[in-house]
Amino acid sequence: MNSARNKIKNHFVGIVFYGVVFVALIFLAGTQKEGTDFKNVRELLGITQTDIGNELDMAVLEDAIKIFYPRKTATSILSALKKYKEKVLTSRETKSGNAESSLNAKLIKTILLQAAAFFAYFLFIAFALFYLSESFAILKFKSRNRGKYSVLEKTIELFDKEFERKIYHKKFPYAKTLKVSIYGVAKALAVLILFSPAYLIGYVFKFDYGNVTFLAYVFLVIFTNGLLATSVNKFYRLLETEKSKGYVKTAKIKGVDFDYKNSANVTLLRIFSPRKYFGSHVLNQIYRNAHRQYLSAFKEIVRFQITGMIIVELSLNIQNGFFYGMLKSLMNKQYDVLLFVLMLIFFAVKFADVIADYFFAKENAKYEN
Repeated sequence: MNSARNKIKNHFVGIVFYGVVFVALIFLAGTQKEGTDFKNVRELLGITQTDIGNELDMAVLEDAIKIFYPRKTATSILSALKKYKEKVLTSRETKSGNAESSLNAKLIKTILLQAAAFFAYFLFIAFALFYLSESFAILKFKSRNRGKYSVLEKTIELFDKEFERKIYHKKFPYAKTLKVSIYGVAKALAVLILFSPAYLIGYVFKFDYGNVTFLAYVFLVIFTNGLLATSVNKFYRLLETEKSKGYVKTAKIKGVDFDYKNSANVTLLRIFSPRKYFGSHVLNQIYRNAHRQYLSAFKEIVRFQITGMIIVELSLNIQNGFFYGMLKSLMNKQYDVLLFVLMLIFFAVKFADVIADYFFAKENAKYEN
């Protein structure tokens, strides 16, 4: 318990330390002076009272520069003028009448509102992913312990029966073959969806790229890019590891319920219940021990989740999104804005670590004397 508390304290120390570092870097990036060329361009535009958005004014200014400056100097000034014009006209803040490229109160408020929406999505997806990972992993564990084969193994079995039928003139199981074939195709499609990129699934299902709904966003994050499959397999491996431990073998000798087929303790309702409890079945203890370990291991899955959220947002070109704003600030060389967004993402990751370690410590407390 104390070690877990120390971990949580270390997280908060890390948040404070790196928060100070980020704030210092944001301040330095925001106070960086513009290059000499841009400074000279600003002064030139101010002296000549030229409207940079007016093509006629710009043409007159360019002709004047070519006449009154030497060729080499004129070329340098015109190049700087062109770059400055592109920067100004492609900046959303400039178009709306705000020419500041660094952080300001209005921009901070906008980013914080986007961050709040991101955190809400982040927490909802994390809890949904955790619940689905455990549920599907237990379902897979139950299926394997009932002696059910994979689709490949069933196909091999059917070929063996076909060979046996030819020798002993038995009737071939056509109904079972059709059932296995349909199941195999459905499973193959599910696997393709789970491991496909988000933009491909969005294209296939005709998502509206300009206005992706909350449910569509959650579906794409969880069920694409291999995120759910990875987390399910991680928890399933923990269940398999627990199954081979000594307490399970001892429980079998003592006559504990090991029936995965007919037991009322291992029903679908209990498997997909938010609070999983399997009564006197041995799966209850296996699940408890695996669940406790998964709380700590889930921090690694959260990293993949954030990556998945970035992929979904950028691949679907979701305007006004948290990460889309980060990419735009990078393209506009607004490094103070970029650092501010990265700081918020860092806080989200550390916050997830704190939650995972808190629940891990709480679960461990149940086993302490």
